[in-house]
Amino acid sequence: STETIRIQGAYPGEPAFTNLSDLTLTFDLEYINTRLNRPEQALVVEARARNNTGRTVKGPLIMVIERFTEPTVNAPFPDGFTPVGKPFFTFLDTDEDLPSGESSALKTLIFRNPENRPVDFDVTWLGDPNGAPFFTSIPVSSADSGSAYRYPSMAVSPRDYPLTYELRQAPFGMTVDPATGFVEWIPTVDDEGTHSVVIRAFDSLGGVAEQRYTIDVQSIPNRSPAFTSVPVTSVPDGGAYEYDAMASDPDRDPLMFSKLVGPSGLEVDSEGAVRWAVAESGDHAVRIRVADGRGGSSEQAFLLSVGSSATNPHSPRLFGSPATVAGVDRLYSYLPVASDADGDPLTFSLLNSPAGMAVDPVTGRVTWVPNATQLGAHGATLIVSDGRGGEASQSWAIEVLTIVNVQAFLNRAPSFTSTPVTRVSTGARYEYDAMAVDPDDDALTFSKLAGPAGLVVSVDGMASWDAAVVGSYPTRIRVEDGRGGFSEQAFVLTVGSIATNPTTPSLVGIPATTASVSRLYLYSPIANDVDGDPLTFSLPQGPTGMAVDPTTGRVTWVPFAAQVGAHDVTLVVSDGRGGEAWQSWAIEVLAQVPNRAPGFESTPSFVAAVGSTYEYLASAVDPEGEDLDYSLFEG
Repeated sequence: STETIRIQGAYPGEPAFTNLSDLTLTFDLEYINTRLNRPEQALVVEARARNNTGRTVKGPLIMVIERFTEPTVNAPFPDGFTPVGKPFFTFLDTDEDLPSGESSALKTLIFRNPENRPVDFDVTWLGDPNGAPFFTSIPVSSADSGSAYRYPSMAVSPRDYPLTYELRQAPFGMTVDPATGFVEWIPTVDDEGTHSVVIRAFDSLGGVAEQRYTIDVQSIPNRSPAFTSVPVTSVPDGGAYEYDAMASDPDRDPLMFSKLVGPSGLEVDSEGAVRWAVAESGDHAVRIRVADGRGGSSEQAFLLSVGSSATNPHSPRLFGSPATVAGVDRLYSYLPVASDADGDPLTFSLLNSPAGMAVDPVTGRVTWVPNATQLGAHGATLIVSDGRGGEASQSWAIEVLTIVNVQAFLNRAPSFTSTPVTRVSTGARYEYDAMAVDPDDDALTFSKLAGPAGLVVSVDGMASWDAAVVGSYPTRIRVEDGRGGFSEQAFVLTVGSIATNPTTPSLVGIPATTASVSRLYLYSPIANDVDGDPLTFSLPQGPTGMAVDPTTGRVTWVPFAAQVGAHDVTLVVSDGRGGEAWQSWAIEVLAQVPNRAPGFESTPSFVAAVGSTYEYLASAVDPEGEDLDYSLFEG
């Protein structure tokens, strides 16, 4: 335990000591000579302090007498008293050092013992904690097998000594950079379980800091495979039907294909080869499943038309971008858009959905209120059917978060849509109706952060100044959505004829409000200046490691594990003549989540005329919003 006290020294020349720490467990009192002076009724002890800390300790070092075993014994000549009246003795002055394993100079202690009885006493050693380094970072205590583990350990030396890091105990393969303390490791499946880690940081004088923690290595949560191929949906009557189904798995698990629904002659082997030697005339509903052997699966449904007797020319189509996060005890809702070229009535159903999720069979609206036991990733598959064998399906993943996290994840900051009025005549009334939009339709509130004393900004965004006074005034207005999202607009308000910078720059763009540990965060704003002034970007506020290109304004950042949580960012663009534009937003850093595969939201046209150009604009979405690349696998 550590006790922080203020000592007022009574010994001549002894300085006042503050913020001393308990070193009792690492110091011993060595008795060299003890004698009893009966005439003076005094016990005289010659003793010294022994350093067992394992490092050099810098003074001051004092010994506080907590209690005597005999109540009649006292210390009449201490070096000082604590604020609660306990006597203390100084063994090291502030300019002295005591190496590890060595003892201090002898100190004479005099105790008054009027009854000349055997006596013992309890002591507390107090010393300066600022001589030794200490860790300031919080260890990353979890890891996924097969994924990189990174922990930027950090210790500081109050005396600014350079520090060297080492691993005293660690699992096989773990390393630490001796200069920076950056710990890296790639655990394997064999490493799953709990591991102990001990990191030391030491300086050139023997000062040592030690950090002990455990790492729990877990297997990566299984992620479902996804189909990457488009089925063949027509074949001549009596012809051979062939379709090679293909899928990808984000965990690279081996995949197995199987038939769920289809005509009796249609066969699907484990590798995805769909074959029908002699196709029979008619429309046939087909559904194929791909499974990864660990509980993850996806399905592909389509209508196979054979020959000219097809009674259902078109399968339905299903569009929409469902939300990929949900909050505990919060309503999750998704309303898809479905159509059928034949005008068939459509019916919706759910496959592979989490417990409690429901769908309206007529409208297709999906609703769900996840509970606290459902935190984590869930898959859902929505199917729309036309009643004549035609089907379309859509599969996606949903990450269930706590209410606090999901609010930060889902909330998007507002942005200004108006251009400020930057000039007004001396003595005239200034008015500027600031306007902004919020992607979440949150109620917005405006306020003034900077500007002339007479300028007032109402909560609705009306900026006014009854009698403008000549001059140039840097002004900044903020708009907030009440859920942590905000943006700022900065400009120079010029009153009268002294303007030297007619127009301030503008700054637009919608930055991402979430980031993941160890993944690159990017934001490229758009700035413009009507006067053609060269623009310079800067970051007056941002988390450690975030950088901005001063010329392009491109913001980059790779957050590390210790930065999980919320961070405020402010980007400024300046024209060099006093004109500025500001943009502020908050970023929620989440622990790195497994990458989720993209999914197609478009349905191709399966009919083409001979000699005509066939066109199909494929459209897919990625749950993490990453850029997608398209390629032709077969055709």
